Amino acid sequence: MKKIILLVEDNPEHAEIVQLALSKMRDAEIKWAKDASEALKLLQEGFRPHLILLDYRLPGISGKEFLEKLREMEGVDARVIALTAEYISKAELIKDGCNNALLKPFLPDELLSKIRRYLNGS
Repeated sequence: MKKIILLVEDNPEHAEIVQLALSKMRDAEIKWAKDASEALKLLQEGFRPHLILLDYRLPGISGKEFLEKLREMEGVDARVIALTAEYISKAELIKDGCNNALLKPFLPDELLSKIRRYLNGS
Protein backbone atom coordinates (compact mmCIF):
# COMPACT_ATOMS: atom_id res chain seq x y z
CA MET A 1 0.00 0.00 0.00
CA LYS A 2 1.37 3.38 -1.00
CA LYS A 3 2.02 5.88 1.77
CA ILE A 4 0.92 9.40 0.90
CA ILE A 5 3.14 12.34 1.89
CA LEU A 6 2.18 16.00 1.67
CA LEU A 7 5.13 18.37 1.35
CA VAL A 8 4.30 21.97 2.31
CA GLU A 9 7.29 24.02 1.12
CA ASP A 10 7.44 27.46 -0.51
CA ASN A 11 11.00 27.14 -1.82
CA PRO A 12 11.06 25.21 -5.14
CA GLU A 13 14.72 24.22 -4.67
CA HIS A 14 14.04 22.74 -1.23
CA ALA A 15 10.95 20.98 -2.57
CA GLU A 16 12.99 19.47 -5.40
CA ILE A 17 15.62 18.17 -2.96
CA VAL A 18 12.95 16.56 -0.78
CA GLN A 19 11.17 15.06 -3.78
CA LEU A 20 14.45 13.66 -5.09
CA ALA A 21 15.20 12.05 -1.73
CA LEU A 22 11.69 10.60 -1.54
CA SER A 23 11.96 9.14 -5.04
CA LYS A 24 14.10 6.42 -3.41
CA MET A 25 11.03 5.24 -1.50
CA ARG A 26 9.06 3.01 -3.86
CA ASP A 27 6.12 2.70 -1.46
CA ALA A 28 5.57 6.47 -1.11
CA GLU A 29 3.70 9.02 -3.17
CA ILE A 30 4.35 12.72 -2.65
CA LYS A 31 2.17 15.75 -3.30
CA TRP A 32 3.69 19.22 -3.13
CA ALA A 33 1.80 22.28 -1.86
CA LYS A 34 3.63 25.57 -2.38
CA ASP A 35 2.14 27.19 0.73
CA ALA A 36 -0.11 26.48 3.70
CA SER A 37 -3.22 27.82 1.95
CA GLU A 38 -2.79 25.35 -0.91
CA ALA A 39 -2.20 22.51 1.57
CA LEU A 40 -5.30 23.40 3.58
CA LYS A 41 -7.37 23.52 0.39
CA LEU A 42 -6.18 20.02 -0.57
CA LEU A 43 -7.09 18.72 2.88
CA GLN A 44 -10.49 20.41 2.82
CA GLU A 45 -11.14 18.73 -0.55
CA GLY A 46 -10.53 15.30 0.99
CA PHE A 47 -6.82 14.67 0.35
CA ARG A 48 -5.63 12.44 3.21
CA PRO A 49 -1.87 12.04 3.59
CA HIS A 50 -0.26 9.70 6.09
CA LEU A 51 2.51 12.22 6.76
CA ILE A 52 2.98 15.97 6.31
CA LEU A 53 6.44 17.50 5.85
CA LEU A 54 5.90 21.11 6.88
CA ASP A 55 8.23 24.03 6.25
CA TYR A 56 7.67 25.81 9.54
CA ARG A 57 8.47 29.31 8.29
CA LEU A 58 6.06 29.90 5.44
CA PRO A 59 4.90 33.23 4.02
CA GLY A 60 1.27 34.03 4.78
CA ILE A 61 -0.04 31.29 7.04
CA SER A 62 2.79 30.16 9.32
CA GLY A 63 3.53 26.57 10.25
CA LYS A 64 2.02 27.13 13.70
CA GLU A 65 -1.19 28.58 12.22
CA PHE A 66 -1.35 25.72 9.72
CA LEU A 67 -1.15 23.20 12.57
CA GLU A 68 -3.96 24.95 14.45
CA LYS A 69 -6.19 24.74 11.36
CA LEU A 70 -5.11 21.15 10.68
CA ARG A 71 -6.13 19.98 14.16
CA GLU A 72 -9.61 21.50 13.68
CA MET A 73 -10.24 19.42 10.54
CA GLU A 74 -12.41 16.32 10.73
CA GLY A 75 -10.87 13.08 9.49
CA VAL A 76 -7.29 14.34 9.12
CA ASP A 77 -4.95 12.19 11.18
CA ALA A 78 -1.57 12.79 9.55
CA ARG A 79 1.66 12.91 11.46
CA VAL A 80 3.73 16.06 10.97
CA ILE A 81 7.48 16.56 10.65
CA ALA A 82 8.53 20.21 10.73
CA LEU A 83 11.35 21.28 8.40
CA THR A 84 13.01 24.44 9.63
CA ALA A 85 16.17 26.44 9.01
CA GLU A 86 15.83 28.18 12.38
CA TYR A 87 16.31 26.48 15.70
CA ILE A 88 12.97 25.95 17.42
CA SER A 89 12.88 23.79 20.53
CA LYS A 90 11.46 20.34 20.03
CA ALA A 91 9.17 20.93 23.03
CA GLU A 92 7.69 24.01 21.34
CA LEU A 93 7.15 22.14 18.07
CA ILE A 94 5.47 19.23 19.85
CA LYS A 95 3.27 21.68 21.77
CA ASP A 96 2.28 23.24 18.44
CA GLY A 97 1.30 19.82 17.06
CA CYS A 98 4.39 18.43 15.31
CA ASN A 99 5.52 14.88 15.89
CA ASN A 100 9.15 15.63 15.09
CA ALA A 101 11.46 18.12 13.37
CA LEU A 102 14.42 18.25 11.04
CA LEU A 103 16.80 21.18 10.89
CA LYS A 104 17.69 22.48 7.40
CA PRO A 105 20.01 21.77 5.73
CA PHE A 106 19.66 18.05 6.26
CA LEU A 107 21.05 14.98 4.55
CA PRO A 108 18.63 12.98 2.40
CA ASP A 109 19.29 9.89 4.55
CA GLU A 110 18.28 11.83 7.69
CA LEU A 111 14.99 12.76 6.08
CA LEU A 112 14.32 9.24 4.82
CA SER A 113 15.10 7.77 8.23
CA LYS A 114 12.58 10.04 9.97
CA ILE A 115 9.95 9.47 7.30
CA ARG A 116 10.30 5.68 7.41
CA ARG A 117 10.03 5.76 11.20
CA TYR A 118 6.65 7.50 11.04
CA LEU A 119 5.26 5.72 8.01
CA ASN A 120 6.10 2.29 9.38
CA GLY A 121 4.25 3.19 12.56
CA SER A 122 1.10 4.37 10.78
